[in-house]
Amino acid sequence: MFNLAGLSKKNFYVSGIVIKKKNFFESDRIIDIFSLEKGIIPCVVKGARKPSSKLSGVSELFTYGTFYLSKGKNLDILTSAKPETHFAGEGRDLDRISGLFLMFEVLGKLLPHEVPNPKIFDETLSAAGKISKEYRGILPYLYIYKILVMLGYGLGTENCTKCQNFFNKGGKKFLDLFSGGFRCDACSDKSAVEISDNCLKMLGFISKNNFERYTRVTLDKSLEVETIKIIKLYLNNVYQKEMNSAKFIRSVNQLQKRPKQAKI
Repeated sequence: MFNLAGLSKKNFYVSGIVIKKKNFFESDRIIDIFSLEKGIIPCVVKGARKPSSKLSGVSELFTYGTFYLSKGKNLDILTSAKPETHFAGEGRDLDRISGLFLMFEVLGKLLPHEVPNPKIFDETLSAAGKISKEYRGILPYLYIYKILVMLGYGLGTENCTKCQNFFNKGGKKFLDLFSGGFRCDACSDKSAVEISDNCLKMLGFISKNNFERYTRVTLDKSLEVETIKIIKLYLNNVYQKEMNSAKFIRSVNQLQKRPKQAKI
């Protein structure tokens, strides 16, 4: 346990997850902690890359726990931490790690720093916890769409963004990235991407429910592929370019598809 005696305004605690790290100088590290109390906060971990450092493990990506920091001139300084879990799991599964990379890169790119958001923090904690125990490839994308909704980027799934008419069941619908919404057959153009009724319904369900509820829905393979495709397209449109971790996921998938060489 931490000793709370003698805390000043320059020292504080946060509960959070390490969502980003990079090397700094010869032996230090800069990490971003997504915290309940202060949102995303960058801080320096002095000597974290030394073999003898006690802060090396607790400053690794996907570590969740309590972090004790001291106010610095430019960046806060991590002085100690009490880790509770590591969401990558013991096996360090590449699929799980790449999914977490994508989730946390989206957070880092879209959330304003040092602005608390308890609802998104709780959603993130639920998602990371489930992914660490029972990973499925679609889970990070369902979470990402929910975060887009919570940040005000959600898509209306009931009516056309152009004519405003409600969609007819069975009629063709399209994702129109230019208008940032869905359009009916009569209002769509050649650049629009067709979306099925079930996929549209799934996006609407995500919007209205939390992670624990919308991840209980079982999707067949074709619907899962379509849902991931639509969320990817929309995410790239919101951010205006592809996430780096999405490229990493693609590389992992290509690597896993390669035929294994026969042993000589």
